[in-house]
Formats: sequence, structure tokens, C-alpha cells
Amino acid sequence: SGSATTDGGVEFGAKIRVRQTSSGDEMVDVATAYGQDFNSAQFWASAGGLTLQVGNVDYAIDSSDLSMAIGLTGLGFETVAYNIPAYQSNGFTPNGVAVKYAMGPFAAHVSYDTVNETTDLFATYAFGDYTAGFGYMDSNSDLDTEYALYFGGSVGTVDFGLSYADNGDAGDALGATATLALAGAKVKFMVLDADYYTDTVYGVGVSYGLGGGVTLAGGVKNTGAGSTVGDFGVSFTF
Repeated sequence: SGSATTDGGVEFGAKIRVRQTSSGDEMVDVATAYGQDFNSAQFWASAGGLTLQVGNVDYAIDSSDLSMAIGLTGLGFETVAYNIPAYQSNGFTPNGVAVKYAMGPFAAHVSYDTVNETTDLFATYAFGDYTAGFGYMDSNSDLDTEYALYFGGSVGTVDFGLSYADNGDAGDALGATATLALAGAKVKFMVLDADYYTDTVYGVGVSYGLGGGVTLAGGVKNTGAGSTVGDFGVSFTF
């Protein structure tokens, strides 16, 4: 990713990803699985709290506080929302348009998938140590999320999040997360009870900063369909 700012204070930027993926016990390049090594690019312009994105955009509900991702890789990026448009980290992606706006305690995000003709939005309002959020989606499928609610914040040393989604014919979903500091590490617990899963999903993730932008992270959870997944590794920023 990269960005530049004009003399007038407008930031222009773009990002693109290259990655490998796994196939059984082997690593294969993304071109083998998806026909290309790079994902579709995202472009943006931002000024005064307003951001416009085009291309492989950050979709409103997918990138909201509803996310219950844990571990190094997200372990499925669980959420109460169902069948929503999302930023794609590999492969070709339908072009989208997204607008974000933030002013004081209020923030709003609206996005549109130009191929599937899906519009979604998510808005939040922060007050004290707490945040309330509301999401809505308009699509052509009865199995997509219709609306979602979020409430989260901090109580003492614990950060928590509670979420609910009405997913149309796919049913309802309730989720909760709790994150606490323990012996210098951050431990995040999550639980998701969704009609679209056979089992209730439970998981825990741990991250520990080693300094210099290096973080040790891992997690484990069940999939909601009778199996268990986990990950462990190191992430770093520079």
C-alpha cells in the first residue's frame, strides 16, 4: 500500500496484496488456486473525515465492530452477519464503491457492490467507554443479513462486544467477545450462536507483543460443523 497527500490536504492512496495459500499439506501460489498472485486493487481519496474508496473496497458490515476474528489469521473471521459482501484478499473481485465519514463520536460507512447490486451500511456512536452500532443491508437474496445491532465497550480491564443479526431466511445470530490483558498478553474469547451453524461456536485467541512491531499470535475454535481449527505464528509491521 502507499499514499500521498496534496498541498490542499487530500490524501490519495492504493493497496494491493500478494499471497500464498495452502492446499492440504502443501503451499501453493494464489495463481494456481485463483488464476492470479495479486488480489484486486483498492484506491481511495480522503479529506476532512470523509473517505471515498473504489475497487476492492472495505464493505460496511464486513469491516464493522461485528467482527469476532481471533488468532493470527482470523480463523474464519466469524460474525453474526451472513452472506455479506467483503474485501477479498485473493482472486478477482467485483468492483465496489464505499464512503466513510467520521465526525466526533459519530461514524458511518456505506458501500455498494456493483455486480451483485448489494448496498450495506453501518453506523456507530461512541459515548464514554461504550459504542453502539447499527447495520443494514439491501440485497436480492432472502438469505442475506437484513439488519444488525452492536453494543460494546470497556468495564475495568475487560473490553467486550455484544452483537445480533437478523439474517432473513438464514435465521438469527447472537455473538459475544471479551478481551483482557493477562501476563502481558491479550486474550480474546468469542462465542457465536447462529441458526446457520449446527453447533455453537466457541474460540479463544492470544497475542503477545515482542517489541519492534513483532507480535506472537495464535488461536483455536470449533467451526460450528463438528471440527476444530487453530493457528499460530508471528506477524510484524515495518
